[in-house]
Amino acid sequence: MKHQPKVLYTTAGSVCILTLNRPQALNALTISMVQMIARRFEEWEQDTDCHAIIFKSSQAKAFCTGGDIRGIANDLRVNYQRVIDLFDEEYRLAHMIATMKTPIVTFVDGIAMGAGLGIAVHAPIRIATETTMVAMPETAIGGSPDVGTTFFLPRLAGEIGTYLGLTGHRLKGADVVHAGLATHFVPSDRLAELEKHLLALSEPDLAELRRVVDEFAVRADYSRFSLLPHRAAIDRQVLYNTMEEIIIALGRERSRWAQDILHTLDKMSPLGLRATLHQLRFGRNHGIADCVRKEFDMSQKLAAAPDFIEGIIALVVDRRPPVWSPPSLADLSEDTMHKQFYTPQAPLQITLLNAVNFVAYPHQKGQVSGVEGNLRGHM
Repeated sequence: MKHQPKVLYTTAGSVCILTLNRPQALNALTISMVQMIARRFEEWEQDTDCHAIIFKSSQAKAFCTGGDIRGIANDLRVNYQRVIDLFDEEYRLAHMIATMKTPIVTFVDGIAMGAGLGIAVHAPIRIATETTMVAMPETAIGGSPDVGTTFFLPRLAGEIGTYLGLTGHRLKGADVVHAGLATHFVPSDRLAELEKHLLALSEPDLAELRRVVDEFAVRADYSRFSLLPHRAAIDRQVLYNTMEEIIIALGRERSRWAQDILHTLDKMSPLGLRATLHQLRFGRNHGIADCVRKEFDMSQKLAAAPDFIEGIIALVVDRRPPVWSPPSLADLSEDTMHKQFYTPQAPLQITLLNAVNFVAYPHQKGQVSGVEGNLRGHM
């Protein structure tokens, strides 16, 4: 079988298309793939003939499952710097996508997890289908949300972003729109026709792209949002700035749902939980560039800590419960976190392609189509 490039690209008139094409690995990102995506996006951003970009997968099963976890596990053993280089490239790409003037329409069809979700959510138009499944599972492997999601998640309504970041909760189908991670819901069997209509546009701007996508979008029934029965509880329990306060609030709730969340948190890396809450609270009040820089700083420290490789090996390779170090939140104080993770600066700093550091996505100002009211302060 002839070797196929892992990243495909083409141009049709004034619309460019980038397709992730590593189906055997569900488009898990390697460093070379990230570099190819970034290089092509940078070229298109400077090309006056490229007025819009469609970002999609060559398969329906997954848009992108994130970083190549098995490759990362191997590199952590033999080439730690290569892991850091991957983070550097991923975070630079996320910042580039978030700050590009060329509008991007992302088809989030199938699975989008971790870094895969990170490279999707910064686009102004994000299309979910009935097969879409998204999650940020980092706390389960001793990490914290990254690839710009510490900027995106705090801007979801209420404390949904904090809840998703801490628990790794999976959202599917229209729920992805209801939560604010996607802007439109389009049935998967209409994506090809939607793409044809987008490609037929002549020099489209963001408003025209939205108009076309709106014509194909199905208005999802918010009353069927799976988290709706728990929205008030999420905002009430997860608004605190320490894990101890959150756990106490969940314990007071006494509902089956709250007890299930406590059980979920108990399985997560204590280090990952503390780092995640810290990063998300930082992201709430800082710009996109600030968040990406802080993610890169924290990722270097977490990758060097024992929980990260333990989490990957246990859950992905050995398929067993991880053994965390320290084993519980009680054994890892906030004072220790400040001394070892929050305050010291990591050895390397990230160099972004531009200096843009907005605190609100410019493309969300005045938006009236797609999802309404699910992004904090931007509608």
